[in-house]
Amino acid sequence: MDRRIIASLFVLGAGAACALAEAEPDVEYLKIVTGSSTDTVILTRTGDITGELTIPKNITTNVRALFFRSDSTIETGVTEGSYRLDVLPVEGGVLIFNRTGAFQGTFDGSADTLTHVEFTLWRTFDDQSQVGPYAIPIRIGP
Repeated sequence: MDRRIIASLFVLGAGAACALAEAEPDVEYLKIVTGSSTDTVILTRTGDITGELTIPKNITTNVRALFFRSDSTIETGVTEGSYRLDVLPVEGGVLIFNRTGAFQGTFDGSADTLTHVEFTLWRTFDDQSQVGPYAIPIRIGP
């Protein structure tokens, strides 16, 4: 094969790899929201946590995540086809998470206590963590 063609293919391949790297979403932080959207936690890509979630005991509570860029605009590159939010209660038997979509689900808490849940933004196309896992506190109360 002509060396010019090989060099051109190499340059095209390198350009495609750069385009893929640039297309990765810029998720600076996740906003975890429960219930009526007034109870939120901010979880940064470095694991810093602001806030605490509170859910009622023995009542199913909706939970969802929103993803934000460093300029505080919503990151639209995090899509259900390529990402999911993994949610794992740390202390077993106190809180159950039921997935209803890639970025949402429900919590059911059975005891008045403070527990922790790990959140991970997972890239499904290459089985890698984009953010996390990081544990956030969740208070279950009456």
